[in-house]
Amino acid sequence: MGFLGRKNDAILNARLARMEQKLDAIIDSLGVEVPDRSNTPAGVALNPEAVEEIRALIIANRKIEAVKRVRELTGLGLKEALDLVESGL
Repeated sequence: MGFLGRKNDAILNARLARMEQKLDAIIDSLGVEVPDRSNTPAGVALNPEAVEEIRALIIANRKIEAVKRVRELTGLGLKEALDLVESGL
C-alpha cells in the first residue's frame, strides 16, 4: 500500500497522467524540443557511455571513484553526486 492508501494513490496517479498529457500538448503546440534526461534521476544530463561507466564503478564497489566521476562530468557538489551514486543512477 502506498503512502496515502491505494485509492488516493490511484487518484494522484490519474491526475499526474492528465497533467503530463496537458504538458505534452502544450510543448507540442509550441514546437519546443525537450532534451531527453531520463537516463538519470533529477534531470542530470549524462551520456549513455558515462552512465555505464559510473554504474560499472558502483557495481565494482568503487563508490568514491564513481562520485568523483559524477562530479567531473556534471559539476555537482559532493552531496548531490553522492546521492546520485547511492541511487544507482
